[in-house]
Amino acid sequence: MRIDPRLLFLMRRAFEAKDERFGGINARFLDIGCADGSFINAVLASGKSGVEIDGVDVPSRWLKAASIGAGCRLYVQDLQKGIGEMEPGKYHIATMWEVVEHIENVHQFLRNASELLVPGGVALLSTPNLLSLSRFVKGQRWVGTSEPDHKYLFDAKSLKMVLSRTGFSEIDVRGFFLPSKGPSFDPWNRLLSMSPGGGMLFARALKG
Repeated sequence: MRIDPRLLFLMRRAFEAKDERFGGINARFLDIGCADGSFINAVLASGKSGVEIDGVDVPSRWLKAASIGAGCRLYVQDLQKGIGEMEPGKYHIATMWEVVEHIENVHQFLRNASELLVPGGVALLSTPNLLSLSRFVKGQRWVGTSEPDHKYLFDAKSLKMVLSRTGFSEIDVRGFFLPSKGPSFDPWNRLLSMSPGGGMLFARALKG
C-alpha cells in the first residue's frame, strides 16, 4: 500500500503531539473527514503503540467505508449539526486534514469537534494556505481555487482567529513548504515554516 507522503508528514506531527501531551497513556485519535481512510490506515500500518483511532465523515463521494481498517469505529455524522451518538470528551487528538476549507459553518463544526476532545486535547488541521507562494505562481490552477467544493480559504491569521473564537487556545499556525519529502526534511520544514508562504497551512491548538 502506497501512502501519500504528505499524510506521513502529518502523521509524524500527530505522533509528536501524542508523545508530548499524552506520552504515558493509550491515546484515542479521531480523524475528522476520514474519507477513504488513508490516514487511519497509515496510522494502523505504522505500528505506533499506545494509539487507537476512529473516523468520522459525512456521506460523500470521498467516503469509502469499506477501505477503512478493521477495528476502527466509523461515525457517519455531520459535525456542523452536532455530535450525534459520538461520546463527548473521548478523544485526545482530533485530526482534520484538508477539511475546514470544505465546511460551510466552520464555527459550529470546530465547536463540536472541540466537544469530542478531552480537556487539553489537541486539534490538528491542515488546509491550503491563501498566502502560499504556489497560489501566486499557479494562479487559477492553484488547488485552493481550482477545487469547486472549497467553501472558504484561510491564511495563518484567519485560521488562528477562527480557532480562538471557537474555544481553542495555545494556537500555533504555520505554512510548510516540503511536506511531501521524507523525515530527513522535517528540520528544513520547521525552519522554513517561519516564512508565511508555505503551501500547506498547518495548525495545532488545544481545547480550552
